[in-house]
Parts: sequence; C-alpha cells; structure tokens
Amino acid sequence: MKKHLIFFFAAVMALFVSCTGKNDVVKIGVVGPMTGAGAATAEYWMNGLNLAVEQLNAREGGTKYELVFEDCRSDAKEAVSCYKRLELQGIQYMIAVGGQFAMAIAPLTKEQDVLYFTTSDYNDAVLNATDCAFRAYPSANTLGKTAAEYLYNELGRKKVATVIINTVPNLLAGKAFVAHFEELGGTIAFSDTYDIGQFDFKDMVAKMSQKDIDCVFYIGFGQSANSFTTQLYANPKFQDVVILGDVNLSTKDYLTSVENIPLDVYVADTKLSEEFEQLYAEKFNSASNSVASCASIIPFIIDEARNNAEDKGDLKAQLNYIRGREFSSPVGAIQFDETGNVQLPMQVYKVK
Repeated sequence: MKKHLIFFFAAVMALFVSCTGKNDVVKIGVVGPMTGAGAATAEYWMNGLNLAVEQLNAREGGTKYELVFEDCRSDAKEAVSCYKRLELQGIQYMIAVGGQFAMAIAPLTKEQDVLYFTTSDYNDAVLNATDCAFRAYPSANTLGKTAAEYLYNELGRKKVATVIINTVPNLLAGKAFVAHFEELGGTIAFSDTYDIGQFDFKDMVAKMSQKDIDCVFYIGFGQSANSFTTQLYANPKFQDVVILGDVNLSTKDYLTSVENIPLDVYVADTKLSEEFEQLYAEKFNSASNSVASCASIIPFIIDEARNNAEDKGDLKAQLNYIRGREFSSPVGAIQFDETGNVQLPMQVYKVK
C-alpha cells in the first residue's frame, strides 16, 4: 500500500510540474568577467540580461527562461572552463561577454549542438571561428564613423588625439575612426595606446601637450578612463578640449569620479528604444549603455527564434531563422546579416 501511495504522489507531482511549466524553463548559459580587470562593465551586462529575462518571464504563457552565470574572472582560459561546465549541464544557448573571452570559447562551439551569442566588443572575428555564433554589438566601423562624423561635423573639431586601449577589437575601432576622420578632412595630431589596468598617463599627456589638439577620441573603461581624464585636465593646455569616447567611458565609476572636471565629454553608444532606456533607468537608477543593451537583446533573439523557426525544436532551424532576419524587440530594432552580425545603429550624446 505504501508503495502505491508513493507512486501516486510522485505521479501527482510530475503532473503538477508539467502543468505549471517548470520543466519548460529554458536555461541560458552566460560566461563573462564578473571579477578581475575586465569586470568594469559587469554590472551593466548582468543588469541587461536580467531585465530581458524578467520581461520575457512576465508574459502570459510563453517560454520561461533562467540565466546561469559563470564568472571567468577576466581570464580567457577560465572562460573555456566555464563554457565546458555549462555544456555538461546540457545548456544549448550560450552567451559570452567580452571579446577575448568570446574568442577563446568560439572554437569549442564549432558545429556543436548549441547556439552561441557574444557581445564581443567591436570585433566580428569571433564569427569566423565557429558555425553557430551570433554577435550583438556595434561594429568597429560603425563606432569609428559615428564618432568621426560627430566630432568633425557636429562639434567642428579638426585636430584629434586618439587614445585607445590595447585590445584587438578596440584597436580596430580606433583604426576605423582615423580613416573616417581623415576622409572628412580632419588631422590626427597624436595617437597612442595603453594597456588594461593602466592608470598613469602623465607621460602620454606631456607628449600630447606638444601637439595642437582640440579633441580626444578615447576608448577605455573604468578607473583608467577616470585617471586619463583627470591627468588630461591637470594640464592647462587641455582644459577646453572635447573628449568623445565609446560606451566604456559611461561606467558609473567614471561618471561619478569626474563630476568636478569641466571637460565636455561625449559618448558614442547604441541607439535604443526610449521605453527600454526608461525601464532600465527606473529599475537600476542608472543610464543604460551598449554593454547593457546588447546583452539584453540576446534573450529576445533566442525567444524569437524558438517561437518562429520552421522547426521550433531544432537548433539548426533556429540558426537559419536568425541569419539575415530583421525583427523588433522591446530594446529596439534587430537586424542580422547573413554572417551573424547584428546591425546596430549608434548615437552620440553629451554626458557632462
């Protein structure tokens, strides 16, 4: 009798789980730097992903999603280990945040039973390393062109210094900026790079002071951006220059730290829907940015593919559905080219 009762209750619980849809929760694995040198923007991409999944799960009916985060500790080798742990759990949707970590993982996904999404900075090379990847981030060319046109056409600046963090994706963005700025008729008066974690820019600023410069195009993040701007303003020659940076300039630490430095600072960022901007600001008491918005796009892409692919349960069908597809989302319009790059427009706005 006891065995029959156990079986009965087990059957009831199985039916309850089935009816409540708990077995239908789709897990999305996320690998990214939550600690270490690359963690300056972790808060933003985690917020973006959580907000997207929260919106999807709030719908009446529909698939429910769960995020499974793995901290790669800003180390590419650890990113590979994180991916393998998620793979062992049978997770078929994977997200990698950050260019070097996405590149480390990409070969592992080649022709595997997984859909792989990255926010790999401005570098689309990750798509060449695998057959199942999609990249949701503005291109290096888009950033370079947007920033160059704004400095030259909107602000009337003609003599620029470029200061670029020494990583492949960002160097590509710097190269694109230089090409577009010179094409418009501007002059590159000074160029230099720096390494992740560098805080001493005194020598660089001293060299810059020997040049005729009216603006700086800067790519970097966290306390390095704070240090560079502080040391730039400490030189009397640069107290009226304009700084135009990429989204990484808009980290919370940077904006807080430079409040009392009267430099004009502009940021090139992803163009989002007003509704998403407002929702993000209300929930996190902070402005969104490309890091947050590009991450938040991905769960909506997954949901769109699962609901509309010709064979909804087949990952290859979902992959084929996404390529070349254009659709809307609460974050904004999404359009993928045939190689797997999402086409995201950018805008420039003044942050102080």
